[in-house]
Amino acid sequence: MEDNSSDEFLLRKALADFPKKLHIYTINDGQAALNFLSDIAHDSAQSLPKPDLIFLDLHLPSVRGLDILKDIKRRVHLNEIPVIVLSSSLNADDRAAAYSLQASGFIRKSFTYQEFKSQLHKAMAYWTDVVDLPHHAQAS
Repeated sequence: MEDNSSDEFLLRKALADFPKKLHIYTINDGQAALNFLSDIAHDSAQSLPKPDLIFLDLHLPSVRGLDILKDIKRRVHLNEIPVIVLSSSLNADDRAAAYSLQASGFIRKSFTYQEFKSQLHKAMAYWTDVVDLPHHAQAS
């Protein structure tokens, strides 16, 4: 969930080099993100794609990223999805608030591109290769 088209481009470019095939969906408005998450939570036929990992910007139009994170973590069918906060904020309170709401990670966007890409790949590798999440274990 990213509202800045330049940041979205860099995120997509960095993830394009990730060794696993990814399906990337971008939502650039907070209310649209909440609507999408609500639809997933209520989709009994599971026709909507449930994310394996969410990258979440803190500063989205309409609804703050922290409010979206809170919404994700309160929903039983979504709360196991890792949420990595991406932010250009240098405010320690933003990072603390994200972790207090059960964010799975916090990556600052103020790196050089190579550092940003490296951080994204490390996060992706951890959440796709190392961790055995509950919804993955049920699918086996």
